[in-house]
Amino acid sequence: MGRLHSHFKFDEIRQEVQKIKDKELETKNILKETRYKGINAPDTEVDYQFQLPYGYGFDFIIKKKAELIDGLKLQNNTVMDALIDKLGYMDYRDALACNKYVIEAKRSGDYH
Repeated sequence: MGRLHSHFKFDEIRQEVQKIKDKELETKNILKETRYKGINAPDTEVDYQFQLPYGYGFDFIIKKKAELIDGLKLQNNTVMDALIDKLGYMDYRDALACNKYVIEAKRSGDYH
C-alpha cells in the first residue's frame, strides 16, 4: 500500500512540475512576442528578468541585481546543505515529502 501511495504522490508531483514548466514556457513566449513593442531600435537585447535593455546604461543595474540574486541563492544553498547534513539518511517517502514542501515554499515565494 505504501508503494502505491508513493507512486501516486510521485505522479502528482510530476504533473505539478510539468504545469510549472508549461507556465514558464508560456511566459517566455509572451516576453519574446512583446520584447520589441515600443522600441524602435533594431537588434536591441532586453534582459528578460528585469525588462531592461542592454547597452543603454542599464547594464550595471542588471549586473548588480543578478549578483544580489546569486548571493541569495548561494546563501539559500548553504542553509539547505546544512539542513540536509542535519537530517542524515532519508528514504524515498521522506525525499518526496521534502520535495513537496520545497515546491509549496517556492510557489508561495517564501524561500527561507
